[in-house]
Amino acid sequence: MTRKELDKVLRLHLLWLACANDGAMADMRGANLRDANLSRANLRGADMRMANLRDANLRDANLSGANLRDANLSGANLSMANLRDANLSWADMRMANLRDANLSDANLRWADMRMANLRDANLRDANLRGANLRGANLRGANLRGANLSGANLRGANLRGADLRCFGDMTYIKTMQIEKWEIGYSSDELQIGCCHHSIDRWREWDTETGVEWIANMDSLALESAVRFLPLLLQIIAASPAQPTGYEVKNDQDD
Repeated sequence: MTRKELDKVLRLHLLWLACANDGAMADMRGANLRDANLSRANLRGADMRMANLRDANLRDANLSGANLRDANLSGANLSMANLRDANLSWADMRMANLRDANLSDANLRWADMRMANLRDANLRDANLRGANLRGANLRGANLRGANLSGANLRGANLRGADLRCFGDMTYIKTMQIEKWEIGYSSDELQIGCCHHSIDRWREWDTETGVEWIANMDSLALESAVRFLPLLLQIIAASPAQPTGYEVKNDQDD
């Protein structure tokens, strides 16, 4: 798509947003927008399925409610972009910059977000089922209420992330990694049906193992080897509070 064609699409889309009887909704399905400058563009509700936005500049763009299913956003700059309610399922977002982006309620099922920068991003109530977040920077991100079922978080930086799963429920926190239901309180961690104190899990030597975990189901043992360091990192970043604990100055975003 040429710059002249792109400017026309953006102009007509703005008219359409102002009055549905004027202009035309941006239809950019399959468009080649590699390296395009769309900084601060208003593409709310646009159809951008399968668009090539590799290395595009979408800084501070409004993409709320946009359909970006199967889009290529690898290396794109989406810092401070508004992607609330956007459909990003199956999108390629490897190494994309999403720092401070608003992804609340976004559909990110099966999105490839390896090595993406999501520092301080708002992912509240986002659907990350099956997403690949391996090596992603989620430091300080808001993941409250996000669906992480089946997500790959190996090597992700979750320091300071808000991982509260259900609003103000601070006593027992739950999530799912692959097939395993995970739950933890202020002092105990349960992986599947294997339930022990957090201190005991910390003492487990992944090289030699100890009898109580070595006797686990082989698949559970394999998952523990891969995900226990991540789980302990999550617990350290977002510990559950003991019964009777009162949260102070806890305000929603």
